[in-house]
Amino acid sequence: PGLEAPLGPTAPAHFRWHPLHRLPSAPRRFRAAGAESRDDRSGGGGRAVMDWAPVGVLAQGNAWPSPEDVFRGVLKSYSSKDGYGFISCPALHQAFGRDIYIDQLRVPAKAQRGCVLEFSIRISNRGQPQVMHASLVGPGVPIPAGMAELGPHDLSDLGDPVDTLDLELLRVAKKTGPYGISVEKRGKKSKLGIDVDTTHTGGLMVDAVSGGLVEEWNQMNPHRQVKPGDCLMEVNGVVGDAGDMLQECRVSQRLNLVFSRGEKTVVDGVLPSVYVVSWNVLAGAAANRQNFPDVDFGVFNEGRRRAQTAAALAQVAADVFCLQGVDCPLEELGLGANSEYDCCTVQHSAGRFDRCVVAWRRAKLEMGPGGHRVLFFDDHPPPMAIAAECNPSYFNTGIAGLAVELRVRSDPGRRCFTVATTQLSWEPAKSDAYAWQMHKFLSVVFQFAGPRILLCGDLNSLPGAQPYQFLSQGCGLESVYRDSEGADVTCSRSNSGQGGFAAMTDYVWYAPKWFRVQKRIELLTVEDLQARRADEHTHISMDPFVPSLLSASWPSDHLLVGAFFELTNPEVMDEWGD
Repeated sequence: PGLEAPLGPTAPAHFRWHPLHRLPSAPRRFRAAGAESRDDRSGGGGRAVMDWAPVGVLAQGNAWPSPEDVFRGVLKSYSSKDGYGFISCPALHQAFGRDIYIDQLRVPAKAQRGCVLEFSIRISNRGQPQVMHASLVGPGVPIPAGMAELGPHDLSDLGDPVDTLDLELLRVAKKTGPYGISVEKRGKKSKLGIDVDTTHTGGLMVDAVSGGLVEEWNQMNPHRQVKPGDCLMEVNGVVGDAGDMLQECRVSQRLNLVFSRGEKTVVDGVLPSVYVVSWNVLAGAAANRQNFPDVDFGVFNEGRRRAQTAAALAQVAADVFCLQGVDCPLEELGLGANSEYDCCTVQHSAGRFDRCVVAWRRAKLEMGPGGHRVLFFDDHPPPMAIAAECNPSYFNTGIAGLAVELRVRSDPGRRCFTVATTQLSWEPAKSDAYAWQMHKFLSVVFQFAGPRILLCGDLNSLPGAQPYQFLSQGCGLESVYRDSEGADVTCSRSNSGQGGFAAMTDYVWYAPKWFRVQKRIELLTVEDLQARRADEHTHISMDPFVPSLLSASWPSDHLLVGAFFELTNPEVMDEWGD
């Protein structure tokens, strides 16, 4: 006590030892010289809680920073690749001539670049300050004066959000994937029953289905019908030469045929095509280090992500958007009253601030006479016979669904179809609850709109899970990506399980009796994703490692899914008149 000496070889000379008995026993917050203190955390009789660490108090030699002292600053930078970042604090910067180092293990789970942190420090063996403990400061706390330029807008190292957007993830495939059928001849008079064009490059183009085995197949398999405009690419393994494929059709008893869908089939009286796209844009509450430990903190910035989201939606220019995870004004996404789109929204319950949105292009589509329907799943628990074995709260998820009846303005018949969307929660152990919710949602939609529906959304259900099985087997619906769901990825994040998570969880389901898929948005495989993000995750030693889709070039952990639909069977649709 009373001895004055520098703390270390690199410590500034104006700092001195402080008598130990004068150090507080609880963390304290420094304030600027002359600043008013607040006693709001001590009940009026305890220590004062100051706004943030200033230069003045330290420079006057009042105290050398100890592990018990609490400072406030802005998370200036963080690199997930390097595993560390820096906090900007003016007082400590003047004292040490540097920002404060923070290791990845000390960064709060939900911190973002530009957020305000309260922290304590220790001095390293080299005399440099390092964060020992850090916590997020609650919302509404202003960034200390002089540090605003170091906050959320300091993202220049990530590049312009619109210029860096990965447009390759918005590509539309010219054709949907191949599909196969199997037929067997029952005698010499059995005929295949298709008229083909042998001059088409790459296969035999189907000009017409003229009865026979293929017509029988179509009647028994309405979800996978052979149609004019499709191309026969393979017969029992024979590919390429048209003559060889025709010969195989003549001589073989059993025929395994592989077709590819044509880009477009022109049918008199068919309604114009409608481009429908679904996307979980990722709510801001979920964009944090806890969920995405491999992502640069600057990527979490909400303004930057919204700018990229708006750019992606403008690039896609769909006729109908079904969006999930929307937690900002629609105008920030290029939708809303002053845009080309009309919209309906529903906000989830249970304290969530994100919404589901259905938006449609005003010049092409209008809301049908049925309007829209909203369903809060918690208001519709299953029958007691189903729920008796569990706590009723098991089925409470706070999720809502939205359905909107639409019609094409140019259609003289004024016929309608319905677009429905929802976002189920990711709880694999409760797949039975989500299967029930999907059953209830579709029953309401069917009563409201009939069978002409398109169901889009983040169903958080893997192919083969109960909600998926219900849709594919019990509803007469077909997935746009049915042929590629085992390999394609619509969602990936690095924190879920060993090596990360990547799978198909987003879908577009349609009634094949009423719609035909012309084209669809291309998706990625896990291998595609690893190749695209390899240079961004060199610090990850896990092998194999699945990186997050969320990155400097993409604003969400989900891809867009969608397709161009041709509305078919207009005569039959008249039976469901307005």
